[in-house]
Amino acid sequence: MRHRTGRDLERTWRTSGEGTTERGPGHHGRVIVEFGEFEIDTARFELRHRGEPCHIEPQVFDVLRYLAEHRDRVVPKEELLDNIWGDRFVSESALTSRIKAARQAVGDDGRAQRVISTTHGRGYRFVATVVTRDGEAGAPAAARAGSPVLPADAYGLTFLGRSHDLQRVEKALAARGS
Repeated sequence: MRHRTGRDLERTWRTSGEGTTERGPGHHGRVIVEFGEFEIDTARFELRHRGEPCHIEPQVFDVLRYLAEHRDRVVPKEELLDNIWGDRFVSESALTSRIKAARQAVGDDGRAQRVISTTHGRGYRFVATVVTRDGEAGAPAAARAGSPVLPADAYGLTFLGRSHDLQRVEKALAARGS
């Protein structure tokens, strides 16, 4: 595998549409990945907690973003090393420390593994429940595509402790539709 420099990786990521599968390959727009009280804004290279930017190192952000974009599978350690550090030689401990920092940034840890799960001997997986939306329109991707927006219970989902917020969102969406 050819190793890429950080600039090559960033250029490839920005132009490939990676992580924007709901909007089609090659789309260059802004995508926001929401999970719990956090958001990853791919265009602003920003992690936010309750809407407020969190200060994290660029490589920690890149690890978080890469895992969130590939959340459908376990990402091997070698793949993370290739895609985050490119052709620079770094030890596996550099990756381990960035994973630890990413977990801390999102209120997770190696025991709970509510956001980033370790598959020993294999790699890491982003396991938090995610909603992806277009940052420009501010609406969930399914809603922009013309798909009906249904209450959470229509999907068989349960949101603990968020029923009041969810009712407000559903009312607002219903009001927009009429």
